[in-house]
Amino acid sequence: MDRLTISPCGLEIAGLSLAVHTYDRRVQRGLAERYRLFPLRHTPRLTLDIFCVGRWRASALLDTGMAFDDGRLVFTAPGYSGYVDVARGQGELALSSVQPVDDADYFVRCAVALLAFASGGLLLHAAGIVRHSYAYLFLGHSGSGKTTVARLSAPALVLNDDLVLLWPAEDRWWAYATPFGNPSPELVTVAGHAPARALLSLVQDREVRLEKPGPALALAEMVGNAPVVSADPGRAAALLGRCQQILQAVPHYRLHFLPDDSFWRIVDDELGAAPGAPAGSSGAGD
Repeated sequence: MDRLTISPCGLEIAGLSLAVHTYDRRVQRGLAERYRLFPLRHTPRLTLDIFCVGRWRASALLDTGMAFDDGRLVFTAPGYSGYVDVARGQGELALSSVQPVDDADYFVRCAVALLAFASGGLLLHAAGIVRHSYAYLFLGHSGSGKTTVARLSAPALVLNDDLVLLWPAEDRWWAYATPFGNPSPELVTVAGHAPARALLSLVQDREVRLEKPGPALALAEMVGNAPVVSADPGRAAALLGRCQQILQAVPHYRLHFLPDDSFWRIVDDELGAAPGAPAGSSGAGD
């Protein structure tokens, strides 16, 4: 197929811009639909080329063979071979999959994590909920309860139920929505951003309470919820420094919770009323 017949799609989050060339109409349309609320507005800082070459991978959940080589992220699994080189502003993936849109989206997520970190931000495994114009980030891996918390927080705005970008600006950290969530008809997310009010590590329990962990545990939980970047030994020192910087500005707690909205009363009681609505916060776009 003529590469020039398919327009690239792209996305932009907090001014971080990526272009994605897929050369496959199905994948291009699928990614464009997922990223439609995050349009590319500026010259891309990273360009990704994705080539669909077959249907070898039976599931998007298969191992990708992810590793790092002198700062470059490389993938070496059968049906999933390529790299992301943020320093050079480029990446490439040869993909053989029966679920090419999901597999391609995972590649883009990895690229966003690296680009955000290289630019001063941090992508986190977190549900981002905007309440009273401030963002509360609920940290945790799959199965921790992030999507449950997001569903229970209506009518508050949901930035995402899985991955949120933290970005420094105006002497504070802002939480930005991303398009990398868990699709569900029960959950409506928005492409907004708001100042980060608190970091809350989720703990499923039989009681509702907030626990203030020590600095070492707080740092470990932050690092453990930084996807992709935390897998690179060469970025370890910088990641620790980035997380410490965030923790100095945004309070961190462990939230023990039940599968109902009672956790919000505990959070509000502990943190008190949020300050007045900050200039620049948004629940419906950049």
